[in-house]
Amino acid sequence: MKKRIALISVLCVALLACIVVAIVLIAISVKPHEHEWGPWKGVEGNEPTCLEYGIERRACTGCDEVETRNSPRLGHHFNENNVCTRCDTAVTGTEGLWYETSADKSYVTVIGILPTADVTDVVIPRYVNGVPVDAIDDRAFEEREISSVYISDGIKRIGKSAFSGCALLEECFMSITLETIGDAAFAHCSLLPSIEIAPTAEIGSTAFMECTSLEKIELPDGFTSLGVGAFLDCTALKSVTIGADLAEISANAFEGCTALVEFRSGKGLHSLGPFAFKGCVKLRDVYLDSGFVGKDAVIGGAAFQ
Repeated sequence: MKKRIALISVLCVALLACIVVAIVLIAISVKPHEHEWGPWKGVEGNEPTCLEYGIERRACTGCDEVETRNSPRLGHHFNENNVCTRCDTAVTGTEGLWYETSADKSYVTVIGILPTADVTDVVIPRYVNGVPVDAIDDRAFEEREISSVYISDGIKRIGKSAFSGCALLEECFMSITLETIGDAAFAHCSLLPSIEIAPTAEIGSTAFMECTSLEKIELPDGFTSLGVGAFLDCTALKSVTIGADLAEISANAFEGCTALVEFRSGKGLHSLGPFAFKGCVKLRDVYLDSGFVGKDAVIGGAAFQ
């Protein structure tokens, strides 16, 4: 009887071992599902307008998983009379602005405010005398006592230190077509509460340094270049979200952002520069896309010191 019980026990143990081995082999052989995403499509009733963002959706072709994201606003499309051909919005440029026309008369650059003008609210039109405004020159409004600026859609470049030291600047409407925000373009604009970054823009070094009223930054899909110390010492900044196409957080990018609590990266990010988050003493929620962890991922020295 004892021999029979022992034999049964051995068989049960062997059977259990076989079951465990089988489960392990099945787990090894079954690969986790990898989403194969279809194209992004606009959601009916949530299409973007000149000023409002839309909603896009895409679905996995192999399961029921769905992702959504904001689609950029369209931006105004101004004609030579500075009237939007989509929504009829009209823009009138501020009197007293100083312009320079290119030698071939193909574009205009804003170079500042005329010495005799008293200007606090700046509206930069898309066209001046039928010629498109493409850029705001280096130091064009540096340390001027302006409180608001409207940069018409269609304008492509904000020069170095263009609005640096505008300590009274509280409102800035950014062109959705910007390609360059120059070094120190808005440095020390301590009252500026928010900014809109175009998907095509490149942000220069220290572009928003010491913008001590900024609380939230969203860098959209399509955005690819962030300069050294771009948001250095933005002491009110609490939340940063990075789109899918930015590969690198540059050195010192968010150094000294002492109120920063949350950082979320997109799938393209694979590098954090040295001192990227130095002094971010409240940073507790760091969400890095799963693609960040790999042989190509780089975390610079003292990135989170």
